[in-house]
Amino acid sequence: MTGRRGPKHKPIHGWSPEAGFARELRKLMAGAGWPTRAEQAKRANFSASTMSQVDTDAVLGTWEHVEGYLKGCRATPAEIERWRPRYAEAVAHSARFRPALDDVRDREELRQRCAALLDELGTDRDTRRERARRAAASGFADFMDSPVPDDAGLDAPTEHALRWTVYLGGGAYDAVHHWAEHFRTLPERRVPPPPPPPKPEPVPAPSPRRVAALVGAGLLLVLVSSGVIVALRSWRGDAASLEAVGPGTGSVPPTRDPAPPPGTAEARLLHLAEQAGRAAPGPGGHFRCVHRTAWTVEATDPGAAEERRDETVCWAEDAGGRRLTSVSRAGAAPVPDEHEDLPPGPPPGPAPSTDPRQLTDLVTRQRSKADGAVPALLLCIDIADSYPFEPAQQAALLRMLAGQDGLAPRDQMLDREQRPGIAISADGRDGKRVTLIFAPADGRLLGARISTPVPAAGGAPNVEEVAYVWSGRSDALPQQ
Repeated sequence: MTGRRGPKHKPIHGWSPEAGFARELRKLMAGAGWPTRAEQAKRANFSASTMSQVDTDAVLGTWEHVEGYLKGCRATPAEIERWRPRYAEAVAHSARFRPALDDVRDREELRQRCAALLDELGTDRDTRRERARRAAASGFADFMDSPVPDDAGLDAPTEHALRWTVYLGGGAYDAVHHWAEHFRTLPERRVPPPPPPPKPEPVPAPSPRRVAALVGAGLLLVLVSSGVIVALRSWRGDAASLEAVGPGTGSVPPTRDPAPPPGTAEARLLHLAEQAGRAAPGPGGHFRCVHRTAWTVEATDPGAAEERRDETVCWAEDAGGRRLTSVSRAGAAPVPDEHEDLPPGPPPGPAPSTDPRQLTDLVTRQRSKADGAVPALLLCIDIADSYPFEPAQQAALLRMLAGQDGLAPRDQMLDREQRPGIAISADGRDGKRVTLIFAPADGRLLGARISTPVPAAGGAPNVEEVAYVWSGRSDALPQQ
């Protein structure tokens, strides 16, 4: 073999555990003679696109995907087992770049916490500065879509400096996003107020003659301006209604209006984004949890019954999580529930953001196929499968969708849990239609529906549906 077959692979940049693990996989691939993605997929029983995502520096894939990748490179069972502890070490090291930051009080404390963590992980300030110079000289963009800061810029109290600090310290995309998202939610450090001014010296009491003169002038003013007094009495009655609204305002405060506006999908989504931004955050808890229910029918079996899959997944950055799955089919024997313990750290795949621009970039990176607004809707489903949304994140997701071309408003729909919602859909080039259903009151994603033009076996509609029954935070893991 004198050269690599097929298209060139995307270069691996950065200093993250994800990047290091991906480089090791590329070395294995080179030793196997550079098999094509199709050849890997055939041996691994996964898709070629899945294999192409395993050896990237974005996120660490699941062990099942890594194991499939190794099989695709003709690794023996003994060799695969030797990779397992290397994978676990990379996962644990990657999780350390995303610590819990709920106790951080302001942006300055966040920057100090970040610098201390990176020093602890072995990338001190001088190392990060040297990496910045190398990154600027090489000119690679990677997922950092902003210029490399100079030495002074790295010390600036800005989100731009923090993002590059995390990246140069060895953080991958998820770690950069983790710190940047907390930065946006925190206030600047409060400067202590100046000391109060000295108390003025007491004014001497006026003389009796002075008091008499002031009283006489006051009586004269009252007689001259009696018409003004009448006018003031009339105005005071109107001002009473303003005092009921609140100090400093002459209008009724905004209220949440669940009724969707008529018109375009963009107008409805922006309305929902406003609703989401006004929603109160849910209760706290150590674990982030999502309970979803999906309904599918095996497309190749004309006698297949609809399958219902209930899944609850709870995870935390610094503690083991759990996934519970229950499957049932109409007219079939019950399937035993599945129980899976999850390692610490967030799940693989895209995470929510409070910045619509970052979500737009995710659409481009995660689903590069040009297919109208369908990829943006599918990204919403990908995120909602594992992440509960904070109000600001839900609002950003809706604003990202509002900026997509090709979305169509639909009549109000019921999801599979019979909850009414506002529906938005997009049609792909192959005839696929993706529909999302949002709660009118707060913009929550209630459910989704994916239909394809090719009918299932027996002529039944080829439709997948999902309902997000509950998502939020909890202090306890789900029990069987």
